[in-house]
Formats: sequence, structure tokens, C-alpha cells
Amino acid sequence: MLSISWGMNGTHPLIAEALDRAINNGVIIVAAAPNKTYSPMTFPANYNRVFCIGSAYGDGRLAGSNPSNGKEEKFCALGQGVRIPWTSGSIQTPDKNRLVGGGENYRYDAGTSTATAVAAGIASLFVDYMRQIMDYGRGPQNYEYMRKLFLEMSKHASGQEYRFLAPWSLFQQKEYKRIIKRILSDGIYCIF
Repeated sequence: MLSISWGMNGTHPLIAEALDRAINNGVIIVAAAPNKTYSPMTFPANYNRVFCIGSAYGDGRLAGSNPSNGKEEKFCALGQGVRIPWTSGSIQTPDKNRLVGGGENYRYDAGTSTATAVAAGIASLFVDYMRQIMDYGRGPQNYEYMRKLFLEMSKHASGQEYRFLAPWSLFQQKEYKRIIKRILSDGIYCIF
């Protein structure tokens, strides 16, 4: 699993070659969509077989900072108002998002970089689960298997510019093991 939260203008041949090698060896790559001000979509989020991830609120509403151009197939994950551990070291800043309570330091983070870490966690969960139930999750087919799962878990958002990843939509179903096996064994059920 590789999570990328930076973007560049143009494709860089050496990085593209490394991405292709990683993908062909079964590495699933999720990359943060750039801020809305970047046009067109930046590399590597616009790269083939890399999942482009935007940011959303917990109810699936898109954040306003997601770019509307670029890659046709885009996903989003929780990325707004995510509570993360935070230590400021010896520098004290008047950060209104930083809270101190009960001896625990934390702050709320937002954006596509945060959503990309959440999407990488979702993908990791499913790779591990695939390995347990089907011996999937290995080799160059990883991208297609994850794409099928991402499409299925975001089918409630079909037709939207970014499809919101909701893994609970699969696990809340009564026969989720059979459903996940069917998704991986058959063709793609969701078409944009």
C-alpha cells in the first residue's frame, strides 16, 4: 500500500516508471487530489491505475477544496474534521484546531491528504480481508480487485463527481462474505 499526498505538474518519467513497477507487483496506490486551484489534475493523482482521492465529510458531502477537473474516476473518503494526535514540541502556536484535554493532545485535520490516509486504511483493510477469505490481494491484479470493491462500496454515490467510500455498506449486509466474493469473482457492477 502506498499513499501519496503531494502533486506535481506534468508526468515525471522516473516516478511514472517506479509507479508502474509497483503497480505491476501488486502495490495499491492512492494519491491525494490536489487543491481546487490546481488545473488540470496533478501527477500522480491523474495517473493510470492510481486511485485519486478527494476529501469529504462523514456524511459523504464533498469538501469544497476538491478539484472538479481531471481524472474521470475519482473517489473520496472522510477527510474533514478528522481528529489526530498532535504534539507541538517546544513551539507553542495559537492554533485554534489544537485542543488539550485530559493529558491528550490532538487537533482536527482536513483535506485530501487526510482523506488519502483514510482511503489507504480502507484499502489495507480489504487487502487483508481478501487474503483471509480468497487468497486474493496478491500480485498485479490488486488494482482491479480494489477498484471493484471501491465501486461497490461507493455505489450509493454513483453519478457524483467523487464517489464516497463507505466500507460499512459492504460489512453491514447480512451475507457480506458471499457478496465480497461475488464482487471479486464477477465483473464490475457499477458503471459511471
